[in-house]
Amino acid sequence: VMPVQTGRRGVTVSRKPGAVLAGMLHRDLAYRQLLDAGETLLGCGTLEHVPGRMGRINYYFAESASVVLLLRGGGWYREDASVAHRLAPGDAFVRLPGRLHATIPDDDGQWIEFFLHMPKSAWDAAVFAGVMRGVGVIWHPGLHEDILMRLREVRERMRDPSRWSTAAVIGTMLQVVAELRERHDRQANGGQGHPMAQAELILCNNLDQVVSVRAVASQLGLEWETFRKQFRARTGQSPAAYRNLARLQHARRLLIDQHLSVTEVALLVGYADPFAFSKAFRRWSGVAPSAVR
Repeated sequence: VMPVQTGRRGVTVSRKPGAVLAGMLHRDLAYRQLLDAGETLLGCGTLEHVPGRMGRINYYFAESASVVLLLRGGGWYREDASVAHRLAPGDAFVRLPGRLHATIPDDDGQWIEFFLHMPKSAWDAAVFAGVMRGVGVIWHPGLHEDILMRLREVRERMRDPSRWSTAAVIGTMLQVVAELRERHDRQANGGQGHPMAQAELILCNNLDQVVSVRAVASQLGLEWETFRKQFRARTGQSPAAYRNLARLQHARRLLIDQHLSVTEVALLVGYADPFAFSKAFRRWSGVAPSAVR
């Protein structure tokens, strides 16, 4: 069940991108087939979702990843069995490799997105370079003219293989992803973004440490009850439940991707007691941590 949205945040816009944005609000796609990567495509472009025909869209990409910026409309995004995130224009979300994702546009037919789709190897390079930090899959870069122009640039280069090699296009795409993430970090850390976006970033990082959710409210200059209600309205969960979910999701990734013991993973996500960690993990996932390998 999707939580009810009780408010709507403003969209951060610089240098009046209205004309640039208006020119992007129609279907316009570009792809390249990567012959050395099986069925994997390199792609980008503007895509709309028509209500009734495309209600809930489920994705699973084993060998590729996508970053999606919402240009118009609203809806929800969910990864695996995690909390659903409310989306508005200027929000971006990440479809990570090997995860089940669901996109649920509102029924008003206004949803228009710009997506960047790349092979897993390119995404792994971005992770290695530090572009993707923490575990958050929701970013809030806003709709800035320079970002919109860069997205169009990627699409134009995709369509001109005589001038731009596939490697060059991937490089440009990763630069734009880095710029989107930089915008998100600047918004959250500089205090110019929505307070709940900052809260999500705080709660999704330093997972091995004890973080007081009341201290987060104070850090954002909000009374506890105001913070709690606004955070639940945005994410559908309490701040404490949101952080616990982030810890368990990160633990699952560590169990799958790293050669670590259950005790080591427990410590990395803030559980001093491995038995308490195993109990919480089983309650969340339905299986013991030792079974996730």
